[in-house]
Amino acid sequence: MRTYSATSPVIVAGDTNLERRRPQDEVTLLDFLGAAGLTDAGAFMGAPDDIDRILYRSTANVILAPLLWREADEFVDGSGGPLSDHEANNVDLEWRRITLL
Repeated sequence: MRTYSATSPVIVAGDTNLERRRPQDEVTLLDFLGAAGLTDAGAFMGAPDDIDRILYRSTANVILAPLLWREADEFVDGSGGPLSDHEANNVDLEWRRITLL
């Protein structure tokens, strides 16, 4: 991310398998967020900690802002069963382009 998207807005989503309640996971997550300049949308929105995360980074000319976090219970198989061992997360993100003068 530092090389190819250093000046671009970024959204990273996925199952990190990192839990803040485990001290080593907390350190790993905070190091990653800091190094990449990312914000954890769930933590920002006050959502319960989850290993699935949606992370984002704004830039000077594109602002990303989370509006809503929720468990995405619509992700099910053909029988209505879960696709994973835990619920997926959903974050509605707003984006605004800022015109620099």
